[in-house]
Amino acid sequence: MERAWQRKAAALLAVGGAAGLGVWWYRQRGQTPHLRRYFRRLMRHEREIWALRSEGLAALRRRLQSLRPEAAVHERHELVIEAVASMRELEERMLPGLEADLELIVERVFDWYDTDRTGVLSPCESAAFFSHFVQEMEAWLRVSVSAESLGADIVASMDDALSGRFSQLDEDQQEFWKDIVDGKVFAVARVHGSDLIKAAAEDYRAHQLERNSAAFGVLDTDGDGRLQQTEVLEGLLPTTQRGLDFLAALGLLIGPKLVRRISKDFGLDSEQ
Repeated sequence: MERAWQRKAAALLAVGGAAGLGVWWYRQRGQTPHLRRYFRRLMRHEREIWALRSEGLAALRRRLQSLRPEAAVHERHELVIEAVASMRELEERMLPGLEADLELIVERVFDWYDTDRTGVLSPCESAAFFSHFVQEMEAWLRVSVSAESLGADIVASMDDALSGRFSQLDEDQQEFWKDIVDGKVFAVARVHGSDLIKAAAEDYRAHQLERNSAAFGVLDTDGDGRLQQTEVLEGLLPTTQRGLDFLAALGLLIGPKLVRRISKDFGLDSEQ
């Protein structure tokens, strides 16, 4: 005998096609398809960044290898400085497009969780949003961490050529370069990625009330006990400090430091 939900699904499929059925399914679960769109857009950005970095690092390696053996140290420094500046410029050009896309997606995410249509998210509505955000992010991180390691092989192969040659880089350039070089720690994730992400997600669930409260505090910049759409938007832009603080509050700021820390907890060697 056909069940009610099967009849409902068939009707939605007939009227709205797969899209209509998909929206109904998400509503049954209380989640929004727009969160998945948000993470898909981030994934695309991550892949573009690492493709750019891999190409830039490969080009730099070729240029370093083409130098005469007697080339002065300052010639190598100049090549590194030029490569870092070029990669930074290209990455910065990508940000406006990313932020514009995410802004439209976050508006839909916000509207979905604003169930009472007040134009703000209450602590209860925010808790549902945070929980679903972590669920989607857990799935995204399994792929993202693997993508981060795409440039690891090239970076590792350049250690000898670049080691100790950062004296002419300014502070920002040094930090940027170290972020790229730190990509090699994600080689750990290619083997132990599931363990790393599972540990981070389980840690959130074990301290969910505490983490939700911390995340709410990060986003509630005016302290009125409710989240405005602009506050949620700033928290979901990975290019802002508040976006990083939001992820840190949830315990999901996946980066070299966290990978090293969890790797240590698992007794893994980040250099393997």
